[in-house]
Amino acid sequence: AAAGGQGFYAKAGAVADETLRMIRTVIAFGTHDLEQKRYDEEIAKAREEGKKGGRVAGIGMGFTMGVIFASYALTFFYGNKLVEDGDLSQGSVLIVLFAVVFGAMSIGQAAPSFSSFAAGRGAAFTVLDIIAREPKIDSLSEEGERP
Repeated sequence: AAAGGQGFYAKAGAVADETLRMIRTVIAFGTHDLEQKRYDEEIAKAREEGKKGGRVAGIGMGFTMGVIFASYALTFFYGNKLVEDGDLSQGSVLIVLFAVVFGAMSIGQAAPSFSSFAAGRGAAFTVLDIIAREPKIDSLSEEGERP
């Protein structure tokens, strides 16, 4: 959604640039209202695209925060039960909470690197394919013409 909004801003910028470059013509023909309307239309498209992108980002962030807070609630709820039953101490419950939170954050931060691993595997496949290929010309052969 953000990329679409940037495209509309680029178009609005192009309209403004064109208008400023041809300012004499715009003033001579009195078309400044038309140019203002063209610019406003492109900015309105960018605004609408930005609203869509904001909604998507907001829903995504809300879902993420909801899961995080639900995991806190579940940890404290179930941890309280385990403490009351004598299976865990309060410190152990907090250790488990922080271990899960930091583990999840680490996985989240590592996720963007997964695409790099995939690109590396693709490149390695190409390189290994070239290495394993049998050349049509044997450079160590004694046959053939010599200079």
